[in-house]
Amino acid sequence: MQADNLNLWEEDVVEVFLWTSEDFPVYFEYEISPMNYELPILVPNYKGKFLGWLPWNYSGDKKTIHATSVTGGEKKSGATVSSWTAEFYIPISC
Repeated sequence: MQADNLNLWEEDVVEVFLWTSEDFPVYFEYEISPMNYELPILVPNYKGKFLGWLPWNYSGDKKTIHATSVTGGEKKSGATVSSWTAEFYIPISC
């Protein structure tokens, strides 16, 4: 995939799930691909029905900072590599 906010889970990704309060049925899911594309989504569980949407105020100091690198090959879609690494910083304030 060649853009942010696509169905990245259909390919190789690193995912993190953050659920800040068990009293509120919404969690934040962050996915990043080897090509450094991201999918930040909020996922509510409403009466057993799972829904997801992109955060509406995802810019400036609220935006996740991210980078990826590959080892043993080219960093291009479909390339053979021996490994890849992702790093990201998710800003949070209380």
